[in-house]
Amino acid sequence: MRRAGGVFVTSEADPMAELVRAQRVAVARAHARGMDPDQPLHLTRSVILSS
Repeated sequence: MRRAGGVFVTSEADPMAELVRAQRVAVARAHARGMDPDQPLHLTRSVILSS
């Protein structure tokens, strides 16, 4: 992990809270790169439900 530039972080927080934090980091990184996390490139819905 260190060779790839990653950092291991430990926390006493609730695991669900950690998932929220990870999601917020991913969204912030996408925005910093000029990407729209709500419209990922090359990804389409595989199931389309009729209304």
